[in-house]
Amino acid sequence: MGENGFIGRRSELESLEAAYHKSGGRLVAVYGRRRIGKSAIAKKFCTGKSALVFEALEKKPTSQQIGHFTSQLKTQIDDPLLKQLQFASWQEVFGFLTEYLRRKSGKTVVFFDELPWMAVGRTGLVSLLKFYWDNHWKNLDVMLILCGSINSFMVKNVIRSKALYGRFSLEMKIDEFSPKEVHLMLGRKRSKDEALKYLMTLGGVPKYLEEVNTSRSFSQNMNEILFTKHGAMINEIDRIFYSQFKEPQNYRRIAKVLSSGPLSMDGISRKTGMSSGGGLAYYLENLELAGFIGIHAPFDRGPDSRLRKYKLVDAYLLFYFKYIEPNMRVIRDNARTDLFRTLVEPVWKPWTGIAFENMCLKNHVAISSALGFEGEVVWFGPYWERGEKGFQIDLLFRRADKVLTLCELKYSDKPLGPEIIPEVERKCQLIRVPRGFTLERAVIAPYGITAEVEKSGYFHHVMTLEDFF
Repeated sequence: MGENGFIGRRSELESLEAAYHKSGGRLVAVYGRRRIGKSAIAKKFCTGKSALVFEALEKKPTSQQIGHFTSQLKTQIDDPLLKQLQFASWQEVFGFLTEYLRRKSGKTVVFFDELPWMAVGRTGLVSLLKFYWDNHWKNLDVMLILCGSINSFMVKNVIRSKALYGRFSLEMKIDEFSPKEVHLMLGRKRSKDEALKYLMTLGGVPKYLEEVNTSRSFSQNMNEILFTKHGAMINEIDRIFYSQFKEPQNYRRIAKVLSSGPLSMDGISRKTGMSSGGGLAYYLENLELAGFIGIHAPFDRGPDSRLRKYKLVDAYLLFYFKYIEPNMRVIRDNARTDLFRTLVEPVWKPWTGIAFENMCLKNHVAISSALGFEGEVVWFGPYWERGEKGFQIDLLFRRADKVLTLCELKYSDKPLGPEIIPEVERKCQLIRVPRGFTLERAVIAPYGITAEVEKSGYFHHVMTLEDFF
């Protein structure tokens, strides 16, 4: 457990501190999906500093946003005049804030939490921020942090906007916890095997992991959180789509189709009935920006290759569409507390292979670091070929030092035996290795390989549960 209950996020805090200690004004963007811990990171960073923190209201009009901002301003600034003021526009709010900052000495952090809500989904506020930043705040030793969980708005309308383009000192996307941070959040009270299961079902989302009772087993927690009608996460899917997107049903439909496996855009179009033109491409781009899907094409094909596929990568959504949605009526109409054991565990094993592969893909940095070539990676992802010799490689790294590292990902509750060798060798024979490259073989499995396989010397790298956590 971290200081004062705060866990991990060391590199994120270090990046914020580095920006803070540079002279002059600094503009920072912090973004990431809901429940990922953005606000917690920023507030932890603000501790002990001269800071003004403003939280927006979800789905409220501009007048209420201004009123709420003003109330927060009054609680943080001791100014008799301010107590009497009511602001009618953002210009009036920022005008007062500017005069206050002008009178202050030393650096001040100004943190806008959930800027997309504050802007009511429009770009007018962003343009106004640009005016005040360019003409006032950047010259007043201010560190302005713009934070938001609607990634499409933050990326398209803030970071890439014409208004603020090129002005950011730091753009920080907050990702899920690493495996080590997940184990730390569980207080090391549960086994690494259980930590892996949480990663495969809930992902590394801090808010989800907060629901875990570390005095109970994985099975007990799954029952309580997801398989009772009042479970903390039984309705999380609605919060995901309705808070993140306009037209939430279209995004949910795409995610559900992708829960059965990766598809090309044409494949998604056929299964959803959506045109593969601009509309579907727009939805897919927003799903990728939100971190719910990944886009992959073989390393030896261009990013626009017809082999490009879209893959659902959010652990909770994958689990939801597989086990919760089909059983929702049973869950809502049943008072039993063992539904995970009765509905899921008997058919759990085949799905764990898919979930483990997904977990490994999402934690590719941890893998490349554990295998000793983190700084060499120029491309990573699954690799596949269609046609008569069709095959798929779970995870492949192309490296700057002219090495391809082929990773076989296998979820098993025991060490892998000799049968793994011909399975991997077939793929090695079929993949086209670029001229001058060496092909390395790696296996990633919770409990590694048997002594017999290890003695064969076939694999260059072996990664186990211990290496993740």
